[in-house]
Amino acid sequence: PAIFTCNATDIDGNLSTISLYGNWSGTWTVEDTNSTIGYSTNATLTDSILDGKYIWSCLATDVYSANNFMSVNRTITIDSTPPLISSFDYNSTGPYCGINNYLQVNCTTTDALSGVSSVFIIAYLPSGSFIDYNSTKTSSQVYTASILLNETGYWSFGCKSIDFAGNTQRWQTIQLH
Repeated sequence: PAIFTCNATDIDGNLSTISLYGNWSGTWTVEDTNSTIGYSTNATLTDSILDGKYIWSCLATDVYSANNFMSVNRTITIDSTPPLISSFDYNSTGPYCGINNYLQVNCTTTDALSGVSSVFIIAYLPSGSFIDYNSTKTSSQVYTASILLNETGYWSFGCKSIDFAGNTQRWQTIQLH
């Protein structure tokens, strides 16, 4: 569930409720209400919502039905879905391994909700070790790394895409000899 925090103060000490309003489906509705009595409160309200971008606000009401919404509406993004890697390839025109040439490896990835935060190209060397390369964004969805092929043998490559919510997607299929 998503957790929302609402703060309210009533100078007369007559605060009675704080309600979470959400626009989850195009209409503002009360999603949760916390009853409280006193001068101020820091209410924690929860609601289970699906992945998406939503607008929310809180309404504080006192015992005399005087009420007030937050000064501005807030936005929340719920993102539990990893980025999509739609293609993973390399640019090659001939034999490369062991002759100190560079190979350009490309990863095409997107994330519809929170956006792509970082993309790493992983090179698995013939010696058994691996190196993570930070990639460079070359177009709206393509991330590239130039990898020095300085060992003879089988190389393989992976792509790791991470969105701003911390979700990760991996793809490892490219092999080169």
